[in-house]
Amino acid sequence: MKWVATSPATPWYEKVLQPTEASPQLSITHHRPQTVVACEIWAGTIERADYDAWAHTILVDPRARPFVSGVGHQWVGKGAVQRTHQSWLGLRLLQTECECGDGSNTWDYAHYVFTLLHHYLCNGVNGFVYWNMVLPAGGRSTWSWTQNSMITVDTTQQTVTYNRELYVMKHLAHFVAPGSVRRDLQGPLDARSFNTIVLDGRALRIMPKKTQGNVVPQERVL
Repeated sequence: MKWVATSPATPWYEKVLQPTEASPQLSITHHRPQTVVACEIWAGTIERADYDAWAHTILVDPRARPFVSGVGHQWVGKGAVQRTHQSWLGLRLLQTECECGDGSNTWDYAHYVFTLLHHYLCNGVNGFVYWNMVLPAGGRSTWSWTQNSMITVDTTQQTVTYNRELYVMKHLAHFVAPGSVRRDLQGPLDARSFNTIVLDGRALRIMPKKTQGNVVPQERVL
């Protein structure tokens, strides 16, 4: 199947789907006809918790399912990711946009982001998309919303501040190498920690720890 842009004035794709070729591959032709890009079709991003109305409706449709490579969830859609994973084992899932806060960049919100990571990763997603990487002082985005970020750059003071949520991400990205395997455990700690088998055979648990009123991630080698 193919999406074709009709003129340079249209977006780089035209929203006309021609399901004549039964293939999960999608060819997209720019308004420069010599440019063809192979890509995938994902359902979403789903921002509602009603699994039956969205992911289920799409995936049980025999006309749609062969073309869907994965499903994306965000915000309120986190309420449907568990059922999507349980119902379609092996289907790739993404958390497509982290809940972005209000620009205060507090430890409490960093802990909330940790709980989001825990929820999504323990319910089968293949990727977690953080929002935002870098913002100016005050946290105002280019679309005029005040949001959190991993890094704050103050162009007036010429300073860089590494915010709390950077360290939430660092505790996973730094200690957990690509190819590591997450292991499910049972018990009171499992509901608030990641249990991972690292490539060299070590078992690593990553969990939050309350310290002097602040919640900070802590890594422990088991």
